[in-house]
Amino acid sequence: MSLVKAEGEKIIIRSANIKVGHTLYIEEGQEIPADLIMLTSSDKGTSKVCGGGEEVNSKTEQAQCFIQTSSLDGEKNLKKRLAPKNIYRCIEDRPLPFLSGSIECDMPNRELYEFKGSLSINSTNKLSPENRYALSEH
Repeated sequence: MSLVKAEGEKIIIRSANIKVGHTLYIEEGQEIPADLIMLTSSDKGTSKVCGGGEEVNSKTEQAQCFIQTSSLDGEKNLKKRLAPKNIYRCIEDRPLPFLSGSIECDMPNRELYEFKGSLSINSTNKLSPENRYALSEH
């Protein structure tokens, strides 16, 4: 994995050196020894939209990834995770290392499948000083 520096440069980082607030670039197949919040991905999902009695596949801008948690729970099947809905609108016009904001979330606990939190990104737009995104699965 790589640390993304403010200039956009990527440098390899050891997991022991990861700190809260770092922006990381994760490549497919890499093991991640930390809890992370996905902001974007090269994989944009396909969502099913139902309307008028028929299902239509449509491309969405919501980034997705698939994780394996076998080292935590023994399950080898891949689990789909999504970036916060509509976050791409806030981050598409500026490099990730220049984001400024805060995260509010549960304290560390034993729950692997539940997470409650929100991400607030400071905006450069004076009409909308902050953009808030739910991080919860539900």
